[in-house]
Amino acid sequence: MSIPTSELLEAISEVSSIQEMKVTVKVTATCAIIAACSTLVGGLIAGPFGIAAGGLIGTAAAFSYGHGKFKSVPQVLAQDATPEQREKLAKAIRSILNARNILVVAQFVEAMRTDEKLLQDVKLVIRDFLKKAMGYHFNS
Repeated sequence: MSIPTSELLEAISEVSSIQEMKVTVKVTATCAIIAACSTLVGGLIAGPFGIAAGGLIGTAAAFSYGHGKFKSVPQVLAQDATPEQREKLAKAIRSILNARNILVVAQFVEAMRTDEKLLQDVKLVIRDFLKKAMGYHFNS
């Protein structure tokens, strides 16, 4: 008997260190380009002062553009993952749990609190899944 997908993903979403994992929604490069271009233009127009002014303006513009476009892993799993993707992730996590003979949610929750290796393995599976299956990049 294995843990149902919805219960497994809900338990994962409750783990504080997983809640703190953030992914970018493919805007980091765009923000960097905004800041760099404004710095370049400022430097070309006004020299050293323009570099500083362009950098400040570009940084503010990049912040404005990127604000709110970083999501926590539980948000991504709940809002962006398809049912098939959630099932694929749950299957990968279940294989870790089955190897440790963890068969119910209560065991899983307790093990996540006490077993650092299990926590790291689950985080690695989540990180790998989000990168490969969903195309996200990690902020931390």
